[in-house]
Formats: sequence, C-alpha cells, structure tokens
Amino acid sequence: MSNQGMNQNTDFLTKQHHYAREKERADKILARYDLALKMVLGFGAGIFFPLFMVVVFLSFSVPIFLFLLVVGGGTAFGALQIKKRKTEQQAKLDAQIISKLN
Repeated sequence: MSNQGMNQNTDFLTKQHHYAREKERADKILARYDLALKMVLGFGAGIFFPLFMVVVFLSFSVPIFLFLLVVGGGTAFGALQIKKRKTEQQAKLDAQIISKLN
C-alpha cells in the first residue's frame, strides 16, 4: 500500500473515531431529555389517572374536574416543551458533529 493510501486510511479511521465519540456524547445528552419526559409523563399520569377515576366512578365535582384539566394540560405542555427542546438540541449536536468532521 502506498504512503498516500495509508495516510488516507489513517485519516478516515481518525474521523470515524471522532464521530463515534461525539455521537456517544450526544446520545448521553439526549438521554437526559428522554428521562425528563418520562418523569413528567409519569408524574402527570400519577396525579391525572386517580383523579380521573374519582370523577368517573364516584361523583362529578367541579373543583376536581378543573384540577384534572390543569394537571392534564400541564403534563401535555411540559411533554411538548421537552420534545421541542430535545429536537433543537439534537439539531445543534448534529451540526456540531458535522462541523468537526469537515
């Protein structure tokens, strides 16, 4: 193999290694967003579901129903915000990885 071929192969392997390291770092950051989403949805469901069962099976109470709406809306809003921020962070990390490879 010629010297130029070996240099190209080494350069390719170096870029591949850098990409793998950056991708692992990005995956760790994005995993935090997944954990936050699971926590928000779990907390919201933990409050929403029992109240929903109370409203459905026992009695319809206006304060409980209003609280139910607030909890459901807050959970949905929180989940959408986390998804939006995760998408933004993923685009930012992808751009950083691509710029480092060039």
